[in-house]
Amino acid sequence: MGHYAESVDTLEILTRTLGRVETDMRYGITDPMAFQIPTGVWLSKDYAEFGAEFVRTTMVVPGVDLTPPTATAALRRPAPVRIARSADAPSMVDESNHNVIVDAEGNWITSLHTGHGGAPGIFLDGVRATGSGFPGQTTGPGRRVSPNSTGTIVAKDGFPWLSLGSPGVPPQPVTQVLVNIIDFGMTPGQAAEAPRFFAFRGGEQVLAIESRISDEVRKGLKARGIKIQDLGPYNWHTGSMQIVWRDPETGKLHGVTDPRRLGLAKGF
Repeated sequence: MGHYAESVDTLEILTRTLGRVETDMRYGITDPMAFQIPTGVWLSKDYAEFGAEFVRTTMVVPGVDLTPPTATAALRRPAPVRIARSADAPSMVDESNHNVIVDAEGNWITSLHTGHGGAPGIFLDGVRATGSGFPGQTTGPGRRVSPNSTGTIVAKDGFPWLSLGSPGVPPQPVTQVLVNIIDFGMTPGQAAEAPRFFAFRGGEQVLAIESRISDEVRKGLKARGIKIQDLGPYNWHTGSMQIVWRDPETGKLHGVTDPRRLGLAKGF
């Protein structure tokens, strides 16, 4: 069907699939000391086939156009309220970074260093780790919260081939980059730079999308009842991929960093 940046069909399927996964994960991933986690169900081929069939059978009926009207209805709506903020007003940024490392002995590490983790006191280079900001449903020794951490290592022929990760809210961005590499044959650099999107986050039927996706695809999505939120050409909220991979022919290691936010790919 073509790449999602140029194909309405591909982007609709990815949008509805990721939206379904978001719903599954929202209520299914929690403290394993207090709740049962359906890992076996999620990893089963039967459930994957059911999920695919669910997506296929919940799409818009062929020939139906759900594009919203563009005439005077929108003009009658009240203007949105905008809150002014002083340029010198104090602000606090609590952000994260992701590190992907491979050493000379062949050890692979993909690790998210975030404000949502750690123990009280000094954590690294004078940066204070105050503990997680995620609410926990249970308390006590060994209890866990459920932050969005998706450090990923991809194996090929039983050996690590590619590793990637991102700060922010990474499950959907990481999945999209892997789709670009594995399904569409892009290089990791091309995959990291390709347009990205957020599908139905927080239960809202809105697709937040980088504007480099074509107008034709946008119009097609609107006709299928999917609202579009424009994120601009590059938006760091869609992730900041850090990727290391090994050339299977030469064994040489390569690295690439995402253009959306500060990063560094370097070898020693």
